[in-house]
Amino acid sequence: MDSILSYRPSFLDRLPLSIQAIIVGIVATLAYTTYSQLTVERPLKGFPIVALSERGLSSKWSWITSSTETIAKGLKEHDGPFQIITSTGPKVRTYEPSNFPVLSR
Repeated sequence: MDSILSYRPSFLDRLPLSIQAIIVGIVATLAYTTYSQLTVERPLKGFPIVALSERGLSSKWSWITSSTETIAKGLKEHDGPFQIITSTGPKVRTYEPSNFPVLSR
């Protein structure tokens, strides 16, 4: 019985519920931001990245706006595999132009 009567509220217990909710929201936001930064897909080392930079597009937007043109540029500029940044992360492409007639124009 003494343990119940001798209960001493912690610092958070003395704060209003609205402040507690704000603190939980801030902690959750920081945790999510940290997790998303640590797990973001990064380009793979050793493979060149293809982008339509002459049109002012980043590697990701090159793929989103004109994927065929991006692959064609990669095939022209690189003899081996190359990397394209898609909306779902980096992808390594090893296409042969003869397998894709639309790209061998």
